Amino acid sequence: MLPGSLELASYDLSQTWSILERLYKNGLVKSIGLPNFTQKQMEEIMANSKIKPHNVQLECHIYYQQNGLRKFLIPLEDPVANGIAKKHSVTPALVLLRFVLQLDLAVVVTTANVERLEVNLRVQDFDLDNEDKLHALDGNVRFFVFKFLQSHPDFPTQGEFF
Repeated sequence: MLPGSLELASYDLSQTWSILERLYKNGLVKSIGLPNFTQKQMEEIMANSKIKPHNVQLECHIYYQQNGLRKFLIPLEDPVANGIAKKHSVTPALVLLRFVLQLDLAVVVTTANVERLEVNLRVQDFDLDNEDKLHALDGNVRFFVFKFLQSHPDFPTQGEFF
């Protein structure tokens, strides 16, 4: 291996998951989940597991809605989101946050800013309706492409992502 290069290991996903299941059963962790896994990888784990994943972390936003598994990234400059925000008298961030919540997904929002936290709590004060056309913005656009992992044998092919 060349200095400064990255060596990637490959692990048996089902075996790794069984270890996580053991940690959960022994009370050493409160929940177990999957970050940025493909649907194929998740199916493999679920077919060979006793405990299904409690949570899934993945990329999700109005341009890459992933009608199955989703992670939220807020693109605040979109004119559609801004128009909907004006309609509901809220911020574009709240519109996009509400969109994901109405998909029945849990969202992890982090901020050290108390004012922003207070604004984020207003997400429960309104509902998006059918006139708010955020679903139409799904363009299958990824913001995180993990180029440094593309030579790994378990790296998914195009279209295999979630």
